[in-house]
Amino acid sequence: MTGGPGEEPLVRALAGGMRTAPRVPLATTIIPEMVALLRRGGLVVGGDQGPIHVAAALVVPALGLYGPTSARRNGPYGGRVATIRSPAGGMDDTPVGAALEAATGLGPVTGTSTLSVAGITRNEEESLGACLERVVWADEIVVVDAGSTDKTVAVAREFTDRVLFRPWTGSGAQKNFALDQGTGSWILFLDADQRVPEPLRDNLRAVTRLDPPEAGFAMARWHVRLFQQGRGRFSARAVHESGSLDGPVGLLGEALVRESYQGVADFGTRTSRYSGLAAGELAAAGHGGGVGDLTVRPRWRFARMSLLQGGFLDGWRGFVLAMLYAPYVVVRAAKVRELRAACPAGPGVAG
Repeated sequence: MTGGPGEEPLVRALAGGMRTAPRVPLATTIIPEMVALLRRGGLVVGGDQGPIHVAAALVVPALGLYGPTSARRNGPYGGRVATIRSPAGGMDDTPVGAALEAATGLGPVTGTSTLSVAGITRNEEESLGACLERVVWADEIVVVDAGSTDKTVAVAREFTDRVLFRPWTGSGAQKNFALDQGTGSWILFLDADQRVPEPLRDNLRAVTRLDPPEAGFAMARWHVRLFQQGRGRFSARAVHESGSLDGPVGLLGEALVRESYQGVADFGTRTSRYSGLAAGELAAAGHGGGVGDLTVRPRWRFARMSLLQGGFLDGWRGFVLAMLYAPYVVVRAAKVRELRAACPAGPGVAG
């Protein structure tokens, strides 16, 4: 409940009529405190003042009480808002019964739409904690571990009881298993080296409150990561798998923050493993290892990462990462050739 001194009698009358939910008078004018309180609200009722408009922007159900000012002109605007104006244009004679009826029609947020965060791990103790501490606000966190030998499982259990074990069967299969374990209306999939910044967190909350028609959402500069329950899967690849949906795809403007590598040495270790997995898939399918893969594709990878995918926005780090990925493409192609030479007549491998 929000309101000025002149609206106090009406606010008190409304509060007395809403006996099915706790009432919290909003007394703060400190903006961060106000936003934090409004986010926790199931329904916000108030006059034409700042809090009611902030609530509407946060997609919290909001009932605006209007007297002298016009609701049509001054808002609030949003998907779950209603307004009521007193017959005589003053706040004192606003009909309490009509206001209660309008508030009941809006209804509080009851948590029927929930968000699960799912992820897979294997020896990720260095990065997992920073990932999970950014999503403690989610309704559920699910971690599927593939037999870590470090403290990954202990770190995960600091944030959730839903820590499951599954032997490694490939990245795509492992991620799909993790998606299946989430019980929320929406599933946000994160790698251990990904972070959810505050602007993206707020957008995720708003989307899951609204229950939009999209089957899922892609993040800026990333593939699909937010899935509506049962409407998306990852491709069954050993590495570099992507998400797909059985319906329309939305786009969230904010990007996930990724802290993939501890340094150049860590990059070399990881890409050696990833290039081997990717080369195995390409060789089995009879693709890759051509002259273009050794000459043209490395240059294209650098241009795509540094320019088209916005790597230049990350400064020298983005430039160096794009430079490192160019030789990765060369190594992957060379490994395809090695596999063909070792098994020229193997099934699915071009001779």
